[in-house]
Amino acid sequence: MDNIVRNMVSEHIMGWQQKTVRNNENDAPYYANYWLDANGEKQRPVNFWKPDLDLTDAFRVIEVLRERDIFITIETCRNGFKSYHNGIFATESESSTLAICIASLKSIDIEISDEYSVLK
Repeated sequence: MDNIVRNMVSEHIMGWQQKTVRNNENDAPYYANYWLDANGEKQRPVNFWKPDLDLTDAFRVIEVLRERDIFITIETCRNGFKSYHNGIFATESESSTLAICIASLKSIDIEISDEYSVLK
């Protein structure tokens, strides 16, 4: 899968911006792409932040939303997982992490193409 869902979650849910910054403390000329928060602090290297694939990253998204009184729930079903935001059905997916990401985006009224949420 491409990074559309991942980037949307990073920008719209986490409030991060992607930037190329120095990747060391010694001023050597090494640069890397990072997600930076609103204060310009490095959060995660872009290539290591994968909330659509990694359960730890997906739960960090859930925690951020919980602080805003938005509650993501997930349940198992015959074909994978169903996700909800504040009790409203969001999607059904073979992937728990993708179901979490899609519910998080829908919780702030960002619609996402069915190609990302439909069982394949």
